Amino acid sequence: MAIAFLLASTKGTVAVASEPVLKLDSIDPEIALIIQGRRTAAPDLMRKEGLAGLAVAAIVSGDLVWAEGFGTIDGVSRRPVTASTPFSLQSVSKIYTAVAVVNAKARGLLDLDEPITTYLPEFTVNSRYEERPETQMTLRLLLSHRGGLTHEAPIGNNFDGNAQSLPAHFASITDTWLKAPVGERHIYSNLGVDLAGQVLAEVYQAPFQEVLATQLLGPAGLNQTTADPAQIERIDDRAIGHAKGHDKVPVRVPMVPSGGVYASVVDVARFVQLHLSSGRVDGATVVDPAALRQMYVPCCGEWVSYGLGIEVEQVRFGDRQLTVLGHSGRGFGFTASVYWVPEVGFGLIMLANSMDSRLDGRFFRPLQEAVLEAMLGESRSAADGAARDDLTVRPDSQWLRQLAGEYVGTRDVEFALRNGQFGWVLRGNFYPAYFLSERRIRVETPGIRLDCIFRSDGQRDPSWADCETRVGQTMSFSESLAYNGNPSDSKGPNRESWKSILGKYDIRQWGKIVQTVELHVENGYLYLDQYRALGEYRPGLFFLSDGNPWIFDLNQ
Repeated sequence: MAIAFLLASTKGTVAVASEPVLKLDSIDPEIALIIQGRRTAAPDLMRKEGLAGLAVAAIVSGDLVWAEGFGTIDGVSRRPVTASTPFSLQSVSKIYTAVAVVNAKARGLLDLDEPITTYLPEFTVNSRYEERPETQMTLRLLLSHRGGLTHEAPIGNNFDGNAQSLPAHFASITDTWLKAPVGERHIYSNLGVDLAGQVLAEVYQAPFQEVLATQLLGPAGLNQTTADPAQIERIDDRAIGHAKGHDKVPVRVPMVPSGGVYASVVDVARFVQLHLSSGRVDGATVVDPAALRQMYVPCCGEWVSYGLGIEVEQVRFGDRQLTVLGHSGRGFGFTASVYWVPEVGFGLIMLANSMDSRLDGRFFRPLQEAVLEAMLGESRSAADGAARDDLTVRPDSQWLRQLAGEYVGTRDVEFALRNGQFGWVLRGNFYPAYFLSERRIRVETPGIRLDCIFRSDGQRDPSWADCETRVGQTMSFSESLAYNGNPSDSKGPNRESWKSILGKYDIRQWGKIVQTVELHVENGYLYLDQYRALGEYRPGLFFLSDGNPWIFDLNQ
């Protein structure tokens, strides 16, 4: 069955074939056997994960050799997922926005290092750290998550689910508070990419989704891709998102530049091929090659594996060190993983209409690593080679006690001091750390490696840690983790004024209670569940250790 899909250029509709792409006889037999094994295993894995629909594509030596859908678009009808079924890409959308930004820069329309107030003169944001922080923000900082911004805005976020206008979402960013000084830390944030999208809208004097369509999607022939919420709602055969505990998931993603793109797996593959061919499509240059190369440079020093809107991993297979580029996304009922290796022309895409599956670790990563090993030889860490006996730094016990404690960010990490040895506590197990310097550690566990640098903001030393976690050989992620406390810390002030706000609070997602948190006092400090409040900045406004603000109406 064919579907009608709106062209990215908004000029009309096109009939799209739904047959799978399968050209395994054109590639190395060993790689073909690996892919065929994953094809066979996919339906059983989907059943185990409770997954309704899945679309997968593989590119080998620059050619699309596999693109196929499995399951159904909604889990209840018989409408099958095909290679042409549109899925929400969630945070993979950030790559598309970043490409549009760097291409505009190549055309001389904007500068990555100019303050964004050059383009958005009315924009402001709240900060505890500096006056007029917006005048220090640049597109380079925003696309590399160095703007200090929080992850969500009050209007149009992962929880409210309201189909707010994109301008209303942008306007509400002004009401947010920075989590860190501009440029200081790598803090993953939707808002930075959303602001970059707003700059594009101002430069081109058109809505962001139209800019993306006319400046990138249309010229690249991505006719099964759109960021236009109205178009998305009109696509009858799009995949329907699923999330545990919710009968219905909102279709519109309010944060359009950072998470609002929908595309079929064959169109995502075409987008990957654009990168593999240095910005060329069908022989014509669509994106400036030098602009793309800018995206692929890690933004900010050691162990931060992120460029401009894209994850950048260094891995080693056989005797070759490779770069793995791409992004993952999860939310609004969808999961997406899109990664490619320029040096060998290999790319892999997985789109699923569930935000609760574990197929990334059980299907996507094993397939990616198996193909690369078949191409190049056995995998090993690109950073291997330093013998543990050579890591002779031995910090004193007082410094180790300062380092110990809980650190929080996108996840919680506990460092402890046991029998005089410093290490990482993971799922109840203690793994010793090896010190590369007084502030740099490495911890190795079965299948996971953690590297951290401890830093100070001048208030406490350390006050946060920049960490990179590597899972297997082709998956790693960077994060800034804030110090959250240690049972050995001195007792806090336990202020009388806190009593009026203590108690339980409900967190709602899409109108439904999904979590209840409790504000309580522990060791004289105010905590929201496990997150310590650093103090009351002004009446009713608190900041947690991870930098997020919590505002209470003291008049209620």
